[in-house]
Amino acid sequence: MTPEQIEIARKSLEEVFGDTAKVMSAEAVEILAANYCVTYQDFVDIKLKTLEESPNPVPDALLQRIAGFKDERAKKRKVDADMSASILRKLVVEVPSSLPPIDQLKGFLSDVNQRIPVTQRVYQKLSLVQNANSVVRICSEQEDADIVATFVSRIIESIHTTGAEELTAYAVTKMLFDLLAQITEKIEAPLKLGLEALEDLKAKFNEPFSRVHYGVLPYIIAYAAAGKMVQFYARRTQTVQLDPISDVIHYDTLEGRAMLVHLVANLYRLLLKMKQTLPDGSGPLRMFQKVDRGNGTFVEAGTSSGTKTICDASSFFKKAGTTLQHVKAAYKAAKATRHLVQAAEGPEMSKDVYRVVVTPLGSEVDVRDEEGIQRLVHHLLHGLEKLHSASLCHRDVRKPNAVEYLGSTGSSTRYMLIDLESAAPSGASLPPVEYEGWQDETLVDGKYVPESDLFQLAKMVQDVARTAKERPVNLSEEARAFLMELSGKKRSASSLLQEEWVGCKCGQGLSVE
Repeated sequence: MTPEQIEIARKSLEEVFGDTAKVMSAEAVEILAANYCVTYQDFVDIKLKTLEESPNPVPDALLQRIAGFKDERAKKRKVDADMSASILRKLVVEVPSSLPPIDQLKGFLSDVNQRIPVTQRVYQKLSLVQNANSVVRICSEQEDADIVATFVSRIIESIHTTGAEELTAYAVTKMLFDLLAQITEKIEAPLKLGLEALEDLKAKFNEPFSRVHYGVLPYIIAYAAAGKMVQFYARRTQTVQLDPISDVIHYDTLEGRAMLVHLVANLYRLLLKMKQTLPDGSGPLRMFQKVDRGNGTFVEAGTSSGTKTICDASSFFKKAGTTLQHVKAAYKAAKATRHLVQAAEGPEMSKDVYRVVVTPLGSEVDVRDEEGIQRLVHHLLHGLEKLHSASLCHRDVRKPNAVEYLGSTGSSTRYMLIDLESAAPSGASLPPVEYEGWQDETLVDGKYVPESDLFQLAKMVQDVARTAKERPVNLSEEARAFLMELSGKKRSASSLLQEEWVGCKCGQGLSVE
């Protein structure tokens, strides 16, 4: 190496070794340069074994220095806060005013009005690559001080190491894609696929996505990645159609990495806008996460349905004071109304494990006024009326077992009762332990009968009104009078539906909304 080249390499080494590099011999600098260790990132990824086996002898003191540096970096990586989300926020100048339609997404993601800042060295390097610097700009001093441009530059400049681990793949899939999921816990995006698995995706997601999770959102973002290639898609929420919204990007090239970083920043803008359109409901189960509800009961939400499994089911039903046959009868009765949860598969029991797939998905009841309370009572009375007509009682009418969901048009809120695993015939033997929320007044002559369900419904409605999110709902005199009738244990669900306050017009040929 010429003296000029050695000094250039030495300045690069100062980033890692500090003052040690200033007094390092020219021979040591040349040895490191011969092993391609002339940048900060190279030192992070260098394999010590490569240096030890180098034909150019490397002094032990230098090997120890590199090993110590790598140990410090490893410790630092464990404690450093994840800056990716904050870095992306600095890259995003504005959120779009409206959600682009699918046929305009490709143009939106390739929009260069907001270029990504990189260091001057990287910008000059990209200027030699066709189209690559069209999506980046030279960063300001402030941006460089905030490590934004340095972060992006390292991704663009990264090279794969020898062996199984490839830095490029790590940089793309970890440093870029993972941070997209951080913007909200409510949206599962992006969805990771394999390039060869696109047809498998259509088979897996063969039904519309639940409006509980996505509201009227028209699509979510998915990507397919394999090797050093990636492509993005829009997955329509109400069909199984996948629309490509980017070309295949080869991120083993400078141009590909520059394009990808730019595309991810635009994706972040898109997801921030998507977040604004998500439903405001609280408490929906996150998709594909199994939740332990205790007593051997597990629930898991899918795209538009939920799966409930109960281990040691025979013991569960014994404690609940019911049987599988009674539960099956309840789900059969539910088919006559949209205000009881529906069984899409099952219920069935095999090897003492109970399983049922239910639909639609719902979220916690959220009413803001008496009109909402009235609608809630109207709908749940219809659900209970169908159970009672089949000589069954729900027996666990509580706030957690009432949910709301959007109608098929997405414009109206509906309410239904869930958890039919508590259902049993009217007057059946009581369970060994009373259900949560039961009172002495719940039973009629020591038995649980349809009027008991209505008494519990009155209690639940009062609870909903009292704990409304913004402020308690002040019920009118008419509403309070109706609740007295509801809890009086002298009326049936069908007769209560005729009360003027309920406002049921189903007998006039109008469907229940």
